[in-house]
Amino acid sequence: MEKTQNKKMFCGLSYIRDRLFYVILTWCMALFFMNGTVFGQAEQKKITMKVTDVTVLDALYEVNRLCGNLIFFMKEEVERENTLVSVDVENLSLLETVKKIIEGTSLACIEKNGRLIVAPAVQMPVTVCGFVTDQRKSPMPGATVMVKGLTLGTVTDSRGWYKLSVPQLKDFTLVFSFIGMKETEWKYAGKDTINITLYEDVQAMDEVVVTGYGNVSKGSYTGASTTVKASDVMMAGVSSIDQMLQGVVPGMLVMNKTGMVGASPKIRVRGTSTLLGSQEPVWVVDGVIQRDPQPFNSEDNTKFSVDADDIRQLAGNAVSWLNPNDIETITVLKDASATAIYGSQAANGVIVITTKKAKVGKISVNYNGDFSIGQRPRYGLYDLMNSAERMQLSKEIYEERREFTNGSVVLPIGYEGLLQKLFNKEITHEEMASEYEKMARQNTDWFDILFRNSFNHSHSLGISGGSEKIQNRTSFGFIQENGEAKGNGMTQFTASSNTTINLWDRVTINMLLNGSVREVDGFAYGVDPFNYAYNTSRAIPAYNEDGSLFYHEKQGEGSAAISNKSTYNYNILNERSTTGSESCTRNWGTTIDLKWQILPGLEYQGLVAYNSSSSDTKQHATERSFYISSIRGYEYGTIIENTSDVGVTPLPMGGVLETDLTNITTITVRNSLVYDQLFKDKHRMTLQFGVETNSVRTKGETNKRYGYMPDRGESFVAPPASYSSYGFVVDNVMYAQGSHSVLNRIENKLSEYATAVYTYDDRYVVNFSGRVDASNRFGQDKNKRFQPTWSAGLKWRITNEEFARKT
Repeated sequence: MEKTQNKKMFCGLSYIRDRLFYVILTWCMALFFMNGTVFGQAEQKKITMKVTDVTVLDALYEVNRLCGNLIFFMKEEVERENTLVSVDVENLSLLETVKKIIEGTSLACIEKNGRLIVAPAVQMPVTVCGFVTDQRKSPMPGATVMVKGLTLGTVTDSRGWYKLSVPQLKDFTLVFSFIGMKETEWKYAGKDTINITLYEDVQAMDEVVVTGYGNVSKGSYTGASTTVKASDVMMAGVSSIDQMLQGVVPGMLVMNKTGMVGASPKIRVRGTSTLLGSQEPVWVVDGVIQRDPQPFNSEDNTKFSVDADDIRQLAGNAVSWLNPNDIETITVLKDASATAIYGSQAANGVIVITTKKAKVGKISVNYNGDFSIGQRPRYGLYDLMNSAERMQLSKEIYEERREFTNGSVVLPIGYEGLLQKLFNKEITHEEMASEYEKMARQNTDWFDILFRNSFNHSHSLGISGGSEKIQNRTSFGFIQENGEAKGNGMTQFTASSNTTINLWDRVTINMLLNGSVREVDGFAYGVDPFNYAYNTSRAIPAYNEDGSLFYHEKQGEGSAAISNKSTYNYNILNERSTTGSESCTRNWGTTIDLKWQILPGLEYQGLVAYNSSSSDTKQHATERSFYISSIRGYEYGTIIENTSDVGVTPLPMGGVLETDLTNITTITVRNSLVYDQLFKDKHRMTLQFGVETNSVRTKGETNKRYGYMPDRGESFVAPPASYSSYGFVVDNVMYAQGSHSVLNRIENKLSEYATAVYTYDDRYVVNFSGRVDASNRFGQDKNKRFQPTWSAGLKWRITNEEFARKT
């Protein structure tokens, strides 16, 4: 959204600049061609004419005929005025007659050296600037400043500063807005510096903080929290709610570590709280803690791939299965009070999500569709050398006898490759000059070869309605995202059903059922299209003249088969087709929530939830890839298979296949009593006590096997148990046996929690939260099996004091 606004502003300023230049040029041309005119002719000339409903251009033509062409104007400028005019004058001066014709138009008229010039009035843009702050005078970066009624605007920088150029309009109004703040309008009255203070929209927050264990009045909550509505953060072309929160919640950091679609961003609510453990916040959906489809354990991490972070990104995070159109609100709990509510697992903060529920009424059907086009990167966006500049740079480095830094490996590519051939007498000076000119004209467009303009679309269908007794909301969602990088894409299907049953006046049951399937295709083993296109010389071709792939040398591992060999043939298109990664994540769960009003002010709350997720990830590289050539020690096909020569490599045939399968099953049972009572209209006491049991079973299996032959029915060829390297026999256990690991873990936890909130006259608030957790994962020492956490807070609502109300 921010990029779109900036683009619109840029287009508007460009139009103003070009328009101003054209008008000034018109005036200058007119004055230049009038240096030979007679003074006073326009004042002496009298006009008598009558025209009805004619264009401004025709009226000026008629006046020019009567005055002897004393009016200078450009036809293209006057033709833009579509207004019809009627003029009836008698013995009126030429100047006054022309002014009468152009009255009410954007044209202006001046007299110069006895002639009249008619041209568009010169309008200079107005520049307004200032700071946008909140009620505490803190700067508000990312606030939107728009011209009302126009697609012209900007956003504030990190200091809350904005600067906007506006065409010189008769009058205009600026609109200042920010999520969670009241929109403010300011009518321009000639002052160029406009400082604005935005105030919180209390009604938009509904005065409620959702903690996951219940709803607390915002005035009675002493912790740090931020609540936003999902409808306020929805973004076109974004498929998950975690990415939509970027720049929305103050103090929360959302970073996309990769440009691949389907990858999960890194989220930090309370900064970096640990170096070894997980730094991710706890996600809670409708009161149930969600688990990542890939487990994290700092001590016995199974390393589910070469790069565990890549696998986690492909598999998604705890809420990747959730359709953003099913979300009602998002609440971020930031401080220690969140830890007291959820235990030590919430040390990194808590993000609580509530989903939409059905309402009483007739059945309603709601469809949301989103279509977006992503633009691929282009060389015009970056300050990069073309092939001629790159060749000239290498030539100057050689001619000036400059040296590369110590340890740098100079590959025989481009000008360096030509020099090597010349020194080896493989080519003559004439042939080198010819090849130089050819490479200088190459200009390979790697961004065009590796990227595309992507088309993404998402669809969401919601059906809701019901009677006083039963209400239901069912939704279906489909998302297809194609990355700008060819070979990267994501497809997701979601379904959910939320049913509320009012059994009696005091008993309400809510049943939630959801499921999703998510598939992501990505890259593996060092294939990075953007990094390659950005850093690779454009003098290197992608194809030979006959259409076959062009391979250049790239640094790899030292060869055990060929002495002093550490470079192998590389082509990014070949790597993209011979390596890759796939991820399929399935998730389904059900929740039953019961509320029973036992007595006035006393309520029982019960919850039972079951959730199951599976993540199946695959990475592969075939024997034709650079990655396998670097392990093999020579290029594919250079040594004949099944001969004695293959005994000098640890992997004579086949590639590598890594498969990771993880299943996580979670069962949660919660029982609690809530007492909420108001005494004498001033004293409010809210007490909650509950017991929760939670069991998480994680089963995982990872396999890494060499000798993979996908072209032969996905079969395997067993690597040799040993191989010969420079006359020595080397044990080949790593490649011959591969690796295999199994994860079977059960986490059981019993928790007791309590909260107490006392409020006096809506002015003074005392809040206490405590929790005790016992788990089989806390260690064998009996003294360490219980982990208590607690927090206390005070609040003085000074705005509710009598003296504050008077002021």
